[in-house]
Amino acid sequence: MSLTSIVGGLGVAPQTAKGTPNTTYSWVPATQLGLEAEQQVQQYPLEISGDYISHGSYKTSVSVGGGVSLLVRPDSIGHFLYMLCGQDTVTPVTGQSGAYSHAMSPFVAGSGTNLPWYTLSKNVAGLWAEQYVDTRLSSFQLSIPKAGIVTAQASFFGITPSQVAVPTMSGFDSGPTFETCQATVTLNNEATGLSISADSAYADQIQLSYTSNLSQDEQAVGSFTPIDITLLSRAVSISYDMVIRDAALREAVYQNGASTNWSPQVYRGSLTVVLNSSTNIGATTQPYTMTITIPGMDFLLMPIQMSGAQLIRANLSAVVTLGPSGNDHFSFTTVNATASY
Repeated sequence: MSLTSIVGGLGVAPQTAKGTPNTTYSWVPATQLGLEAEQQVQQYPLEISGDYISHGSYKTSVSVGGGVSLLVRPDSIGHFLYMLCGQDTVTPVTGQSGAYSHAMSPFVAGSGTNLPWYTLSKNVAGLWAEQYVDTRLSSFQLSIPKAGIVTAQASFFGITPSQVAVPTMSGFDSGPTFETCQATVTLNNEATGLSISADSAYADQIQLSYTSNLSQDEQAVGSFTPIDITLLSRAVSISYDMVIRDAALREAVYQNGASTNWSPQVYRGSLTVVLNSSTNIGATTQPYTMTITIPGMDFLLMPIQMSGAQLIRANLSAVVTLGPSGNDHFSFTTVNATASY
């Protein structure tokens, strides 16, 4: 009998340590679920043995890979932000019992902090279930379109896949989504803190792509699975689509804000997106919110598209770098009903 994916599920659970599975899952609704055991299979090399065909194949290794797509909900998205950043500072919201503010930002190299290990569960519509132990997040993307809702995509790399008994799924996150018509966007000059122009803040779509470059080759003699997963570097890129209504942003990208000649100096801006919900947390008067902060980014390019009787559109591409301060990291602040991750 065929089954629908709708009756499956994704479970996520932070581990206390590497090698220590956690099966107390938070169940996250997903629109796409592509986590898999990824095995590597090689053929034996051709041998001088009287035949044109290889004698067989052999498995060399196995690990966890793949990704998920989901609607951004204020409580469950915190797991993915924690997996990305590696640290979470929690503050109860004053006068709002049951509401918590989570400040998440990436840890500094050499600080002794590391990316958390997670156990993930994939319920294949009750036919079987797969458990992925010692998994880390390798990439995370937020998509913020006009007249829509905020969505996310995440990909993972992990050490140990296995088939397990189908777990009991309960308590899927049914919290509100973030409608982008209630969001606010601030695009400023980093040095002055002033808006580049009022029209520059009207975005058609914003995509923020966060990459954690993980080691994926830490196999060793005597083991089919990786021995460890190490964070090697981070990268953040921003894609900002808009309708052109003035020249200010184009002048920033190519002329460092001047009105005439091209400038060899890279323009630095800052971006803040505040996602607001009209739903309050429990019995409080505090609404769910999520603030995405990019304190410093280098403007790279802004191709401008002109086509027939159409609006003039452009795409600004930017990347996060540490900048003159040496400390321009990204951060998130979420206010939700979750006490800790």
